[in-house]
Amino acid sequence: QAWMENAYTHHESLAKQIKELEEANAKLQADVVSRADEVSGIDSGLEKKLDEVTQQLNEATAEVASLQLDSEEKEEYKQKLEDEIVSYQEELQQLSVKYAEEVAS
Repeated sequence: QAWMENAYTHHESLAKQIKELEEANAKLQADVVSRADEVSGIDSGLEKKLDEVTQQLNEATAEVASLQLDSEEKEEYKQKLEDEIVSYQEELQQLSVKYAEEVAS
């Protein structure tokens, strides 16, 4: 009979340990799901932030390109004005020579 009682006690102890392990396993699984949701949320947040930063970078790049274009256009316009000034100076020089010749004659 002592043997039966020992077996029953051992069985009860094993059943209690199994139940505790099942509960711990369920808690771990719930923690894993919770962490997965948390990581997914962080991942979504980071992805959204990355998209925002990429958009801002694209806008800044476009603005820099536009400013470079403006700068190139201004440089071309400046060169055109300088060429016109040189042309006017040459014309003025020619007129001055012509005027001097007319005055001399």
